[in-house]
Amino acid sequence: MLADRLRTASGVVLVAWEHRALPGLAHALVGHAGCDRPLPTVWPGDRFDVLWLFMPSEAGWHFWQQPQNLMAGDRLDTF
Repeated sequence: MLADRLRTASGVVLVAWEHRALPGLAHALVGHAGCDRPLPTVWPGDRFDVLWLFMPSEAGWHFWQQPQNLMAGDRLDTF
């Protein structure tokens, strides 16, 4: 499974995936280790300008969202 491969990867990994599948992948990645904040359960179909970042830690996972803000019309909010 992709989440297992990501969990054991070294270095930075970029995953580009079908947006409806990303929340499930995120939850599978974090698994029982837990996360420092709630994970979104949906990826809005009109958002193409946000990165989800995950950093493993001794306490579980650190998660944050980063709006790209690269193009006119990109939004600064997250979901």
